Amino acid sequence: MAKYGNVKLGMYDRLWSASDKKYLQRFIDESALLQVKYRFAYNHFKTAPLPCDTDAKGVATFRVMAATVSPDEMADFRAPLSDTTQMDRNGFADYMGTIPEIGKGFYEKAAERYQKEKIVAQFGNDTITNQLVANYINDLQRLKNTVDSRLSNMAAQLISTGSISGVNGEDNTVVWYKQDCPIPAANRVTAKTTAWTDANANLVEEMRQIEQDFRDRTGYTGAMKWNITLNMWRNVFLANAQLKSDIAAWRVANDKPGVTGGALSEGWVNEYLTALGLTSPIEIIEEKEVLAGTTIRSDVKGFADTIAVLRPVGYAGEFQWTGILDQVFAERFKSPTVVRTVANLNTFEVLINSTVDNAGYPEWHTDLFAAAVPTLTEFPYHVIVNTAATS
Repeated sequence: MAKYGNVKLGMYDRLWSASDKKYLQRFIDESALLQVKYRFAYNHFKTAPLPCDTDAKGVATFRVMAATVSPDEMADFRAPLSDTTQMDRNGFADYMGTIPEIGKGFYEKAAERYQKEKIVAQFGNDTITNQLVANYINDLQRLKNTVDSRLSNMAAQLISTGSISGVNGEDNTVVWYKQDCPIPAANRVTAKTTAWTDANANLVEEMRQIEQDFRDRTGYTGAMKWNITLNMWRNVFLANAQLKSDIAAWRVANDKPGVTGGALSEGWVNEYLTALGLTSPIEIIEEKEVLAGTTIRSDVKGFADTIAVLRPVGYAGEFQWTGILDQVFAERFKSPTVVRTVANLNTFEVLINSTVDNAGYPEWHTDLFAAAVPTLTEFPYHVIVNTAATS
């Protein structure tokens, strides 16, 4: 009869190997094939090329800088030989903040391991071990989803509000992390004349005026786009009588396929806006996450359906990141009772497998960490519109 505790589980065992600590990285690179299922953050933010420094207390601070422009001014009248009046030069705006750590994990107790060993000892083939590895990959994917969804929620908050408020599921009254981006007060606006939910609102004229006001005020001439949620698209734009009527008439006048059953496509709206040069194109975004704890589980969104954002095309900003101290310690220090192996999932996501002692029995832990936060690099030109309110 097999002696439990000595039964080998093949590839599954090697994921916590003390003798082959590089195996976990090879496994991630070649076998795990983890996906990015929560893509919102990665679609709108890129990773900064260098990490931020961490101080002696373990706190990492970032500083984001953005170039600023101003509209051209007329020269002033002056008397001969007098001084000229001085104008503001184009320069830079910046803001600073800290980088939070986020993470999730799961573990296997000795009793669970005992059951696995019994099955392998009984059937004695690689099929069971392969299934254990497949199950482990599924659990890893769930861990990656937790990190990516948290990053996406922070990214959606930042784009749509200019700030991040980070809470956990166990007590969502405690704010663990806060970031405030200094978006100019003049860039926080409301609907011009009518709330956008009004079916008779002139949405295109609302957008045109807001964008023109912004460009006149700042002198910004770069390409821009509008971000709205899928729900706003469906419930506001597709329900707007004037927009449907205007686009239908324009398509008929330009010998294009007509609108059937009142349905509009995103492409048709943007084609209409581009052809008339009325406003920048619309980009529809989708984002939703789950906030969960022992006693709470709720769907949350960082980007409210009443908000529209006008911003420069391309990425909204960068992920500022720093190294994980857990990784540094795991690779530098050895413990007589704990074995740790480390792998990097990407630039700032770190996986650590640990075999630890719990009341005299081993436990096998898997933890995924990240120390990263989205930051806006185009904040002087970022316009947030509360479409439910009017000026």
